[in-house]
Amino acid sequence: MTRRRRQVNVQNEILEALGRGGEAIRDRPHFRIGGFIIGHEMTMLTLVEKGLVSIEEVGESGFARITPAGLAALEGRQ
Repeated sequence: MTRRRRQVNVQNEILEALGRGGEAIRDRPHFRIGGFIIGHEMTMLTLVEKGLVSIEEVGESGFARITPAGLAALEGRQ
């Protein structure tokens, strides 16, 4: 599997996890952003830069929300 294809697969896994309310991705190393556990391969910053996820801060914590482009990416995978 090429690196690009692997990145797209990871990106889709993260979007799916966010769509389920931030369910943990347990099968790989991870870090926490707000209440979300996200895999190392594709960081939240990359998803934000691609316009697929937005970060909203509430107090000292934050949460991620899928943007319309992120929803379109999820719908395109099904």
